[in-house]
Amino acid sequence: MERPSSGLRRGKWTQEEEAYVERVIRDFNGGLLDAAPGTTLRSYLSDKLNCDPMRITKKFTGDASIGKRVFHPRENASPAAVERSRREIAELEATWRRKLEQQRREAEAADRERRAPHVALELRSRADRVGRVRRRGLPGLLSTFEEALRQG
Repeated sequence: MERPSSGLRRGKWTQEEEAYVERVIRDFNGGLLDAAPGTTLRSYLSDKLNCDPMRITKKFTGDASIGKRVFHPRENASPAAVERSRREIAELEATWRRKLEQQRREAEAADRERRAPHVALELRSRADRVGRVRRRGLPGLLSTFEEALRQG
């Protein structure tokens, strides 16, 4: 799961995301969602998943193509069916969002581990410079500063 600078999701689909989307599609087709009549499935999913509509198109190609499906609310849907749909979709969405948060934390930890050797080297280098300044005194500090300015 990657997040480009635009903040939109892209990349690999998680199992949790697929389960959530499968249920949204089923209830979209059944007319049970809280969506405006005429809303396309592609735009609805793109909004709910916070991703570019092309990500949806790429995922659903061939026999799975969502094409130009539009939402038509089911007029005879019982309030209980609509509420059950809403509750179950909310549970699937929460599971998916927990997975996203777990992936984010894991990526941050991996990034910290990747950077750790570089940070240690930088700290060691700074400590060495401070040690030189202490050994040289004020004139040494000035020459170290001048040297740093020359190096850019």
